[in-house]
Amino acid sequence: PAWTPDGGALIMPAGMVAGGVSATWLLRRGDATPAVALPVAGKPPVAARCAPVIVERQGKRCALVAVATVDTLVVYAIHEDGEVESLAALAGAHLSALTDVAWAADAGMLAVSSHDGYITLVAFEEGELGRPMAARELPRHVQARMCGFACRVRARLTRACGTAAAA
Repeated sequence: PAWTPDGGALIMPAGMVAGGVSATWLLRRGDATPAVALPVAGKPPVAARCAPVIVERQGKRCALVAVATVDTLVVYAIHEDGEVESLAALAGAHLSALTDVAWAADAGMLAVSSHDGYITLVAFEEGELGRPMAARELPRHVQARMCGFACRVRARLTRACGTAAAA
């Protein structure tokens, strides 16, 4: 499982939708009912990871989610209105079952591992998945969630010790 960058939703690589199709579920914080299903054809998902940045696509904020099944990697954009867009798929890159996936800090690359010990690096063209948004472009409530623990510690240090000590 993985949290979205703003902490507002949990991505769970387990579930099924109508017709017995395997899926990855997105559960919004405070609500156990799945809000979005990311269907994957074929085998069930084994890993799901959210990119560490929020991107802008078609004028909307989106979370990028990579879902690995035993033999396929699928990248989705989940728009702020709940719309799901499949952006990329990679199949047959490994001879053994996929085990995990990890995003680069800027969401420009994915690393995919498998049981045979191989790692595939998938690089995306600049802007291919969307434009990474700077924190200052995001609504305050999203900034606050993304800032998280580090910002709370910095704020406490600033109050306790003054600005220079926290910098």
